[in-house]
Amino acid sequence: MPCPVCNQCGCEDGLCEDYLVECVACDKKIDLETNDYEVGESLGEYWCKTCAGKKECNYCGEYVDKVRSSPFMGDRVVICKHCWGITKEEYAASQGEHIPDIEDYPHFK
Repeated sequence: MPCPVCNQCGCEDGLCEDYLVECVACDKKIDLETNDYEVGESLGEYWCKTCAGKKECNYCGEYVDKVRSSPFMGDRVVICKHCWGITKEEYAASQGEHIPDIEDYPHFK
């Protein structure tokens, strides 16, 4: 039986592949015929409602609710709480200096 949307692809669930895109963060299939998504800043970037508003950690690539600029002046990236903790431990072990906890910054309260 042909697709009820495009009358060509033969999908059985009514989710026509011509109208499906993947969420940038979780790869969930998004039906563009619904309003269950948000358009991202870049062309062709779509977010499902669950992932909308999340930010990408430049260290691990995960999409999380909160990120913070790297504690290193020459490092122009944002990192998540998990990567901050790893960086904090490694820096203390190698340099003998301590980076404050990520929660000590205003936007994490």
